[in-house]
Amino acid sequence: MPLTGGGAPFILFSLQAKTGNGAQALALKVSAEAPPLGIVGDPVSFSGYLSAKGTAIIQGAVLRLAQGQPWLHRLARGRYASLAWLGWAALRLWPGTGPWAAVGVGSQGAWLALADFLTIGWLLHRPAAGRCLGLTHPAVQWVGQRSYSIYLYHLPLLVFWQRLVYHLVPAAAGRATLLGPLPVLLVLGPVLALLSAASWQWIEAPIDRFKNRFRYAGTEVAKAASEPLSGSTWLGS
Repeated sequence: MPLTGGGAPFILFSLQAKTGNGAQALALKVSAEAPPLGIVGDPVSFSGYLSAKGTAIIQGAVLRLAQGQPWLHRLARGRYASLAWLGWAALRLWPGTGPWAAVGVGSQGAWLALADFLTIGWLLHRPAAGRCLGLTHPAVQWVGQRSYSIYLYHLPLLVFWQRLVYHLVPAAAGRATLLGPLPVLLVLGPVLALLSAASWQWIEAPIDRFKNRFRYAGTEVAKAASEPLSGSTWLGS
């Protein structure tokens, strides 16, 4: 069984304390993203597994271990992140059959974890790359600031919409139409944006301001993160 969101940070912390080497964090991140073999052949179970896993907790623990490590600085190249994303896309498009289909689906999580890890490490070490990608645009910043509430509320909204459609629409064809990607996006997109904006305004931002009253003592990691970085930014060098 892979690591789950609740236990992974403790295992990562224990490993870092014993070895002092953050390199194992990447391997644990990849193994944490890999699904149980029993569900890789079932698209419904596989999708639900990925949605329910606490990957944000695992991601935070891994980045905390890896931040400031020399090996991550060497891997923080746009070309490596691009190659990882191309590998993931190839697995997504690969028409595997028989037992190889399950292997392909199961490998997607590992490749996605690798691409995710390398991309975030690249952007952390080379902030100018984010500006080149348009990540500093106000619209992108607005979504990013509210991304956690979007993550929290999107699944309950989908469940509610599905139940509402099944309750009000008796015909199977009508249900299929209303539950298609475009109608769901057009109906639930604005609702999700309003809900996440309200959540940020009245729940998350006040808690964030209260939290900032209690600051951490200065650490080497925080000092390293605040130092300017040199070198090329776009696709590394």
